[in-house]
Amino acid sequence: MNMTSSSPRLLQVCLSHSWGGLEMAAFELARDMHSRGFQILTACPLDSRLGDKMREARLGHIAIDARKYVDPAAVLRLRRAIREHQISNVVLHQLRDLWHIRPALIGFDHIRLAGFAHIFLSVKKKGVGHQWLYERMDDLICLTEIQKRNFAAHLPVPEERIHIVPNPVDMSVFRPERRSQAVRESLGARSGDILIGVIGRLDQAKGQMETVEAARVLVDAGLPVKIALVGEETLNLKGTQARLEQRIHALKLETVVRLTGYRSDTADIIASLDILAMPSWAETFGRVLLEAMASRTAIVATNAGGVPDIIQDGVDGLLVPPQMSVPLAEALRRLVVDTDLRARLAEAGYQRARRMYELGLVRAQLDALLTAQRLR
Repeated sequence: MNMTSSSPRLLQVCLSHSWGGLEMAAFELARDMHSRGFQILTACPLDSRLGDKMREARLGHIAIDARKYVDPAAVLRLRRAIREHQISNVVLHQLRDLWHIRPALIGFDHIRLAGFAHIFLSVKKKGVGHQWLYERMDDLICLTEIQKRNFAAHLPVPEERIHIVPNPVDMSVFRPERRSQAVRESLGARSGDILIGVIGRLDQAKGQMETVEAARVLVDAGLPVKIALVGEETLNLKGTQARLEQRIHALKLETVVRLTGYRSDTADIIASLDILAMPSWAETFGRVLLEAMASRTAIVATNAGGVPDIIQDGVDGLLVPPQMSVPLAEALRRLVVDTDLRARLAEAGYQRARRMYELGLVRAQLDALLTAQRLR
């Protein structure tokens, strides 16, 4: 795209020190928009995984470290960046950063402010202070209808300013053709085994322990399954891997369940699975679901958070209650023994991904919101 002086100049703000779906979304948005010629600058902490990723990819970024809930120094650095880079649009990835960007935007009435809602809220925030914060927000972007209702009920934002734009999936990257016997073997699956995978950081709330318990049920039923738990421990929250290893040992599942640690070949892994399980206690969205759908891999997921807006139970996946290993085991058993059901759900998920979540479709919706001019 040809840039002109009137082209939008975006400042993306993500002051989180963690590394998860929220921070990954910020990195991917910066990389995608930069690759298509947009001018986008990201404000993030210097000593963060997001900061490291931005430097490695040589993407425009500025170091802003806000250790306090409201950090005046961070506000001043944001104001200076907005002025020096002639920013026209600001994008937030965590709503708590409003406490910094709202005062930073005082006097910049021409700048349009949009924010992503990556979570669900449980506490209403409609007091005077929050009204002042959110009256400046032009667009709040949710991932599902369930999440939109949640935010409309908890925040002082008019419904007409809340938009639903799902996460996208790049179907040129996540595709069935990446299925590989070599990858399956690296995950412990032999010929004739049904390979089940859980993809995501090791965390109690991600449901890996329930998957281990379900694995014992499947093995006791004589089913030829192998389980791959793909991911590393959550930063600053150690102990999950040790507890999983202890439980695997106690249940004598060392030859069935494999902890792979971090793997960079996620697209190959997902395509090589027979079943993807996402047993999280709650997920705002669950991007790995889209990746499995695009890979034509059958899905079992928990009916928590925004997942029921993505997976229709019995149509393009199976849904089970969270934090319960027995229903999880039963749903997995159904797909292990019923190859026709597994294939039907996988194909329906693939078609749904093409129809609703394909990168180009979602990208067009986001571009329109994130680069719009502010009407004063």
